[in-house]
Amino acid sequence: MRTPSLPRYALPVAAALGLSLLTACGKHDDAVYQGYVEGEYLYIASSEAGRLDTLSVQRGQQVAAAAPLFALEAPRETAARDQAGAQLAAASAQLEDIATGKRPPEVDVARAQLAQAEAASRRSAAQLARDTAQFRAGGVARAQLDDSREQAQSDAARVRELRAQLEVANLPGRQDQRRAQAAQVEAARAALAQADWTLAQKRRAAPAAPLVCDTPSRRGGWVPARSP
Repeated sequence: MRTPSLPRYALPVAAALGLSLLTACGKHDDAVYQGYVEGEYLYIASSEAGRLDTLSVQRGQQVAAAAPLFALEAPRETAARDQAGAQLAAASAQLEDIATGKRPPEVDVARAQLAQAEAASRRSAAQLARDTAQFRAGGVARAQLDDSREQAQSDAARVRELRAQLEVANLPGRQDQRRAQAAQVEAARAALAQADWTLAQKRRAAPAAPLVCDTPSRRGGWVPARSP
């Protein structure tokens, strides 16, 4: 898309020329003046190829600065941007998990398991105490006492194991894990920035306030990369 704009240095010259002509011929409203105006032509194009979806201007139209000029179809670029955003969200969530330890529901499960194990340990300890007293009185055999002692020891070991797991669940991840995941987050953020940039290339706006000289492409047509 080709748009002309006067360079800054041309504006004062054009103004001075118009003033002198008006001074010399101010009485002739229908006078015709010969001359020329210099202009700078800007070829507005996308760095990406695609089918022209929207053409917002037409030939001869004066366009305001930053006004939209055209847009190319961008389903692939939009999907890539959405995927990059989802990957960044997942990587950020993983980093948060590593930094804070397990999620609250997982910690609650570990606490519930510990509470059950502690209750079982108390019961087996009480049974061991009863069987010990009964064995001394001759009321139970040694085999039963041995079984009670083994059960009490097993339940106590289970309590220690679950307590250790709960402590680990409340700890943040190791420093090397956090650094590695932080790098993943930065990589995902860079990928999202690249996807945003590529998608933005499918839409172009006026860099100044130009006059549209021509629109070589037509809506629905294929526009090669860097082609106006």
